[in-house]
Amino acid sequence: MVTLYSAAVIKMKSSGGRTVDSHDDSNHVSFLGAIGQIIKSCSTIHTHHESLNNQSTSTHSDLNRSVRFHTVEFREYPIILCDNPSASGPPVGLGWGYDPKNTLQAQVDAYEANREGLRRSKSELRIPPYVREFILLENGYTRSEIRSMVKMLEKVKERRRKENLRQHNIIERYYWYCCFIP
Repeated sequence: MVTLYSAAVIKMKSSGGRTVDSHDDSNHVSFLGAIGQIIKSCSTIHTHHESLNNQSTSTHSDLNRSVRFHTVEFREYPIILCDNPSASGPPVGLGWGYDPKNTLQAQVDAYEANREGLRRSKSELRIPPYVREFILLENGYTRSEIRSMVKMLEKVKERRRKENLRQHNIIERYYWYCCFIP
């Protein structure tokens, strides 16, 4: 198995000692309040009237909230042939499953201290199509499966291109009709 990607899962510890996993699907949270309560939402929506009548929507207690990260968990996910039509060539993705026995944990501070170099740029993270094809072949996909997916995605791209052109023409006709025809 060729391992190209690993995902970090952040574990956060509240002051009450409870640990919450940022990828924990059971509670869908990733932030803890200053006293350890789980924050369900990070934004507040006010009506137009409320916004006009309040000088400031934040309170002093909002300023004291914090998040502390406890550990970073590294998981190895399978590499799959996915169906992302924005890719040129064969699209590579990560599967859902992982082996908990092959999971590594590290303290966030220790990880950051030992992390080598600066973060990679977007261009360094791009994988050329021929490399993606090689990765998929190394992970058990056949050339036929890869070609079939690429062909299907080219059809999806063509349908989207035609639909975008059709919508553009409708908008353009409406614009000319509304603005220039008396």
